[in-house]
Amino acid sequence: MEYTKEIKTKKTIPVLYERKEECCGCTACYAICPKSAISMVEDEEGFDYPQIDEIKCISCFQCTKVCPMGVNVNCVSPGFIQRGQFSENQLPYLLKSNFMNKVGCSEDIASAVAFLASNEADFITGQNLCVDGGRSLGLHGDN
Repeated sequence: MEYTKEIKTKKTIPVLYERKEECCGCTACYAICPKSAISMVEDEEGFDYPQIDEIKCISCFQCTKVCPMGVNVNCVSPGFIQRGQFSENQLPYLLKSNFMNKVGCSEDIASAVAFLASNEADFITGQNLCVDGGRSLGLHGDN
């Protein structure tokens, strides 16, 4: 007589969101899933949300690692930055092309990036921080 034993393994399935408001519907989780275990399902309001097929899921948690919700995303746009010597013809133009009457340095950019990466900026997201001495305002010396 042959006996078979069914072994049930309990695997941990990722939780992508508790409430729909916690999902932006970007499809990053869907795109990264190596086993195509995530499908985008339309709700009654017409928005797509990810749904995990527990049978296909291998619990790699790649989907939770790429989720942009709760992540601050910002941009730093530098102005003219001193990286060497400017010619005698360039320097006067660069000095008068912003409100600060100076050319920026790499430390100016590094300070802006450090601030955006700090806890002090945890409520700032989706912004483009221009570090250009006011040149992007186009109000001073940009003739």
